[in-house]
Amino acid sequence: MSAMEVEAPQGGDEGAAAEDDVFRAGEMRIAAVFHPSVNPALDPPTIDTMDFHDDGRWMVTADSENEIMLIDTVGGKVEKRSHAKANPVGMIRYTHHEQSVLCSSHRSVPNSDTAHDIRYLSLYDNTYLRLFHGHTEEVISMAMCPADDTFVTGSKDRSVRLWNLNARRSTGILQFPLTSGAPIVAYDPTGKVFAATYQR
Repeated sequence: MSAMEVEAPQGGDEGAAAEDDVFRAGEMRIAAVFHPSVNPALDPPTIDTMDFHDDGRWMVTADSENEIMLIDTVGGKVEKRSHAKANPVGMIRYTHHEQSVLCSSHRSVPNSDTAHDIRYLSLYDNTYLRLFHGHTEEVISMAMCPADDTFVTGSKDRSVRLWNLNARRSTGILQFPLTSGAPIVAYDPTGKVFAATYQR
């Protein structure tokens, strides 16, 4: 896994300005590389999901070995490692606290009444602060509101649910038709509007 820093393109005339507004891979450079394993040459797990904290300094990842890492991208080091073997992580998203995240279940988790609960995890002491119950199939999309403690999720059960970090049950449900696919969700920068669409 690598963090990449964008460098503005050099040179070019004004006629090419519109085209130069698009950054290309060749115009970026690697700012830092963080190894997801203590010994990456012998045991190279793959990063399945990751997210940045609001302040841009902290990143959290979850890998194929069910390890969650808290990475200090400024200091260039792995700050903390936690294991989630009992509850493999499918998707991880930051809340507004630098050591609190939301985790959905990995697709490999056997189906049950609680298999698709969303878990509110404290990385400080590796404990669950709350379980959010409601989805009946895999959660494939999750977004934290930038303005407050609400978040929104989309699941293969074709529902979009609105939640608050302080309540176990969802505060709103948008059910897509049987002919739709799994919904994906996103918030606008103000946190007053979220969008939902679905995959076919």
